[in-house]
Amino acid sequence: MFGALKSLFRDPRKELTKVLGSAPIPTFPALTLQTLQKLRDPGAPMRQVAGLVETDPAVSVRVLKLVNSAAYGLRRPVNNVQHACTMLGRSKLEGVVLAVAVADLMPAGPARGFEHRRFWKAAARRAATAKALADMLDPSSASVSFTAGLLQDLAVPMLAHNKKGYGEVLEQWSHDGGSLEELEQAEFGWDHAKVAGWLCADWSFPDDLGTSIAGHHGLHEAPAPVALVALLREDGGGKDALIALAEERYSANADRVVLALERGLEQGQEVARLFV
Repeated sequence: MFGALKSLFRDPRKELTKVLGSAPIPTFPALTLQTLQKLRDPGAPMRQVAGLVETDPAVSVRVLKLVNSAAYGLRRPVNNVQHACTMLGRSKLEGVVLAVAVADLMPAGPARGFEHRRFWKAAARRAATAKALADMLDPSSASVSFTAGLLQDLAVPMLAHNKKGYGEVLEQWSHDGGSLEELEQAEFGWDHAKVAGWLCADWSFPDDLGTSIAGHHGLHEAPAPVALVALLREDGGGKDALIALAEERYSANADRVVLALERGLEQGQEVARLFV
């Protein structure tokens, strides 16, 4: 489950240290690590997993709100954490727990070229749109597409706060448009997707989620919905490029893609309220 990601990024902490310098590499709280360990142990009863999630009321409330959001698409509301664990299963629940945990690790203060609220509104819009696109293109990828869409730019806040010169690159991208990853490669020799891959490997993300996040700009293959929503910019641009790519590469119907974008915009507002 974790071999491919580790082999793709063999020494992620070393690479992260090169990029972040003396800035500490974030680590999950002990309770989150315990929860993930139980989730990954097929012999651990789900009631034990639920008990760990319930130990942190703030986390359990956000988990329930996220799985009950329109974007997540459950047919019936989930009223308690035990119910959530049973209904979602280990893999989907792990994605939700990771989404909440990573959000809490990200810097929230202002930095040059970065604004916390704007970032999360865009991330939530990508997540909801990725889920809507997955429902159309590949329903089996809906859960990982949602979480990868939400977290694909997880390295950006850390870089904005800790990497000298990164704020100037963000400002240039915001002003001139174009490709953020090309600007990053020209300035630093890496891009935020690669840094995100190192973080996912260091945090022992599941292979499907970690490689989807690392590959959202083409480092390797990512699910179609994740690759498509990577074109959506914080300023709301990128929709035309997404529609064109969906038609060209994935033979998607343009009208249905437009509907998915509209759903993503609407449902993303609900998801964003959980993180800002």
